[in-house]
Amino acid sequence: MKKLLSVLLVCILAVSSLTIFAHAGSVDLAEEAANIDDLASTGATTLLWPVEGHTSLSRNYASHNNKAIDISDSKINGANVKAAIGGIVQKKFTCTQQHSGSTHTCYGYGTGLAIKGDDGRFYCYGHFQSGSIPKSIEVGSRVNTGNVIGKVGSTGNSSGAHLHFEICKKFWPNSDFVNPQKETYIYSFKNINYADLGAKFYANVLVTDNKKLAMTSNTKNNVYISTLNYSNYQKWLFERQSDKSYKITNIQMNMCLDLVGNKSANNTNVQVYKNNGSNAQRWFLVKNGSGYSFLPKSYLGSAIDINGGKLASGTNLKEYTGNMTAAQRFTIVKTVDYKDIGTNFNAKINSVTSGFSVAANSKANVYLEKTANNTYQKWKFERQSDMTYKITNVKTGKCLDVNGAKTANGTNVQVWKSNNSAAQRWYIVPSGKNYLLIPKCNLNGALDINGAKFKAGTNIQEWTRNTSNAQKFNIVKV
Repeated sequence: MKKLLSVLLVCILAVSSLTIFAHAGSVDLAEEAANIDDLASTGATTLLWPVEGHTSLSRNYASHNNKAIDISDSKINGANVKAAIGGIVQKKFTCTQQHSGSTHTCYGYGTGLAIKGDDGRFYCYGHFQSGSIPKSIEVGSRVNTGNVIGKVGSTGNSSGAHLHFEICKKFWPNSDFVNPQKETYIYSFKNINYADLGAKFYANVLVTDNKKLAMTSNTKNNVYISTLNYSNYQKWLFERQSDKSYKITNIQMNMCLDLVGNKSANNTNVQVYKNNGSNAQRWFLVKNGSGYSFLPKSYLGSAIDINGGKLASGTNLKEYTGNMTAAQRFTIVKTVDYKDIGTNFNAKINSVTSGFSVAANSKANVYLEKTANNTYQKWKFERQSDMTYKITNVKTGKCLDVNGAKTANGTNVQVWKSNNSAAQRWYIVPSGKNYLLIPKCNLNGALDINGAKFKAGTNIQEWTRNTSNAQKFNIVKV
């Protein structure tokens, strides 16, 4: 993908490293630094601060006749100017003189660039050192976020070395100006708060901007996005490591999410590979807007990226310089290690303590009863597209249901008319030689025999999953 952030991160190999975001200030922006969670709450477009290490302003937006900010300090002369966002060059100014005489040909910018950003806005950079724009950059050229586009100087209408940084919505001439001080920027990568979503869990990884697409592996070990189908090719086991990274294993392939060759180059392929404990198989989760980015431990400056930002089934996943765009934003939806025990069949749900089965009565309650050959103890299992089961009592014609879809311990389990809700969808999860029945409405809960009393009439309820015998059942097809 070409909406990129090529920020050099050689200095951030420490485990505690993390990205700092901030809003521009009028004197020293570093004082207003906020962490990545603040960015998540705003949903704002993230820009790269164009002069790394130099955050002071000699003039702010409110006091500037040209509706821009001037970035300047005593050591800024000659500092690299980097593209704040990727885009296409619209104008290239090459005037060398200072102050007067530059207006007609370079409009006071001296040496500089006007770039139409990938967000549709226009970004103007002025007063570069003469001749500092790379020769490869011409009108019509593509520049990526973080590319060096010149060096700070004082050409054009300037009284000293500084960068004129301007954003506008209309061009040319510039109008409908945007205050750069209200934008959100990446300044450096320090003190990152790596997300902790739990020590061990199963999940589907969805594309945040199109949740019908999921991270998928195939038999050729490649990783890409495809239409969500809840298959084991789309299910991943997350295991948090002592360094706060995650080992992420594809359930179908029993192989780890892996960066080919442990490389740091853009467009390095993402695959699954046999477990080897390397940094190429360790991933930090970083909050990114309403989702998360996956940063490889081997190169924290990059992230898993949807190739070309193309949100379509079959698009490959790769590594690319971190840019916090939608192509690097994923939603992690926890699930369980569900089991496929058939598509459509009738069965009894027997307690592991012999002689008792789960039954329903005419009052819609569900309870434990001595095993017998009657339809109150017979259940129809129908596998759904999300790999859950709809479980219908054959006698009553009603579905196994968590009362009110509640999650509190002791919530009653009943039968209720079919309504296709999560309260009537159950995952079948292996527990040794037996099974747990996990309600979709509460993945931390399970079907439970009240008080572990294995006798006729004991109520069936929902309780926090604990894999005790009160929650273990045999599903016996009839």
